[in-house]
Amino acid sequence: FVNTASVTSTEQVTPLTASATVSAAVPALTVTKDVSSATVTSAAGVYYIIVVTNTGNAQATGVTVNDIVPPTLVVDTANITVTGTGGGPLSCAASVGNFINCSGGVLDPGQTHRVDLPITLAAGTLNGTLINNVAWGDSAETAAVSGSVQVMAAAPSLSGRTPARASGASRGRRG
Repeated sequence: FVNTASVTSTEQVTPLTASATVSAAVPALTVTKDVSSATVTSAAGVYYIIVVTNTGNAQATGVTVNDIVPPTLVVDTANITVTGTGGGPLSCAASVGNFINCSGGVLDPGQTHRVDLPITLAAGTLNGTLINNVAWGDSAETAAVSGSVQVMAAAPSLSGRTPARASGASRGRRG
């Protein structure tokens, strides 16, 4: 920010002016969301990866990461992991409706918090279903920002059997 002041007087023919540039110290958060595999099955091994980064020039306090995981997915809440370079480690909890809340973080400029959410496909989700999901992060000093990702359901077939041949079907005749 540039601040300019000027002084004029009846005794001074030329006005005096001075200016100064002031830089504000403010945190700025970004959120990226990714997935370890583009397809999700009922087997374990797929993770939503949420990274919150302070790209500003001041510390962010009270950092939170939130995600409402769609009902077509199941979160293994016992195995949520939090890593990163930020202080005040995030503490994550799950509540009704697949709402994941991680709070208590502190991020100095350039630091990150990473939250890995292990997910599997919920029973009854149809093969090929596209699942969109958004996560967001904020702090005491910033507004909420978000990141999103899309995965595809790779559901097993409803039966493991080969479809029966229609009755009356004939095999080729020799003639």
